[in-house]
Amino acid sequence: MDAIRWPLAPSHGVVHVRLPCPDCHWAEKRAERTQLITATGTAARFAAVCTDHGDYEISVNPEQPGSDNGYLDLATLYRNLVKERVAALDEVTLSVMIKGGDWAFGCQLVDEAFAQLAGPPAPPRIFTPMVLTDSGAKLSKSLIREGKVPPPSGAQPWMLDTSEWP
Repeated sequence: MDAIRWPLAPSHGVVHVRLPCPDCHWAEKRAERTQLITATGTAARFAAVCTDHGDYEISVNPEQPGSDNGYLDLATLYRNLVKERVAALDEVTLSVMIKGGDWAFGCQLVDEAFAQLAGPPAPPRIFTPMVLTDSGAKLSKSLIREGKVPPPSGAQPWMLDTSEWP
């Protein structure tokens, strides 16, 4: 983790791994008091602090149904490194990452973290143009789906929901 912490958290070197409190589901945004206690190839145990409930520990082990299997929330750069690393390690499928144009600069940091790890290089990426609204803001499909903003005029359902693609 030491080798990748600065590319993934350039402002302070603390990679945001957030584990919500089992009682109230609050998690420290910057994960400053979250610590990795133990880790194996398939499992990890973390300690964290809730402002209301104090110290707690969470185990994450997808292969063991009896563990806590807490929800693991990763910062955006870290999450992208994990996704691309999993894709790169697949020796059967040629993975290509599709990213919005606004991700071009963030990928430089992901590439730096990737370079610190042994194994295959990052998969190839294709950057798509950004889709803007009438106001010039980046189109937010999630805000439209949640009903917080109206869809642009002329938008078809398949444009906002991939399950509706013809």
